[in-house]
Amino acid sequence: MEAGFTIDKTLFNAFFRLCVRKEGVARAERRLQQLLELRHAPDKTTFGILLDAHAKKGDVTACQKWLKRMEAIL
Repeated sequence: MEAGFTIDKTLFNAFFRLCVRKEGVARAERRLQQLLELRHAPDKTTFGILLDAHAKKGDVTACQKWLKRMEAIL
């Protein structure tokens, strides 16, 4: 993210979706945390990708955690 260009939400969400599919939810959560630390606000799509991945795994606790974070941010 320091390559001298800006990453818009569409590009980030495409990368994020790919990250979930290829590298797993834990890696995607780290990417989202990096986004938050850079003070970039994720959108509903970003959270939806993560919630969908946790729901497919049956991880209700993680879904609840990220829903609360989403509500606090959006």
